[in-house]
Parts: sequence; structure tokens; C-alpha cells
Amino acid sequence: MRNYCVMCVFFSTGIRKTKLLNLRIADLNITNDLLRIEYVKGNNEHYVPLAKP
Repeated sequence: MRNYCVMCVFFSTGIRKTKLLNLRIADLNITNDLLRIEYVKGNNEHYVPLAKP
């Protein structure tokens, strides 16, 4: 089940592997189906929508 969830997030968001491995539960916004991704350069963060399974 863990591997399935990882692959679903990976394919639905298109984020890089290193960003996927550094995700925390706090980065997930379940009510709006968004995933917060932090970028090191410039301290930017982006919100990526999650696809419905």
C-alpha cells in the first residue's frame, strides 16, 4: 500500500524523486487536495494539486 501511494503521488504531481522523498505529512492539505513542495533556491514553495484515485 505504501508503494502504491508513493507511485500515485509521483505520477499525479510530476515532482522529482528527491522532493517526493522529503515530503512530510504536514505538507499535505487533504481538504483542498493540495501538496506543498518547497524549493531550496529562493525559499519558494509551490502547491501542486493531487489527482483523485
